[in-house]
Amino acid sequence: MNVSFILNKNSLEGPALALTGISFLNYACEALMVNELSGTAITIKPQGMNVSLPTTGKVILDQIGMDESRFGLDVTVLCVWLFTCVVLSYAVLKWCVKEKR
Repeated sequence: MNVSFILNKNSLEGPALALTGISFLNYACEALMVNELSGTAITIKPQGMNVSLPTTGKVILDQIGMDESRFGLDVTVLCVWLFTCVVLSYAVLKWCVKEKR
């Protein structure tokens, strides 16, 4: 289930790319990663090597195909998903559950 978050969205085509737009997990993961990585400076020090590689959170987000400017859209889509689930749950309870006294 979490394999889709490891894939680079820039390398997906056709139906596979369309499926990422349906999953609310995609929006949640992207919003969390943008929140954590945007504006950060990271230094990578591989074990066994005498090298340090400085990078930024923006570079990492670009490498995995996530866009910082979509943060507001991601949060909005998650709120719409939540509202839709609550309304559908209420509708199912209202019309399908008959209470007997």
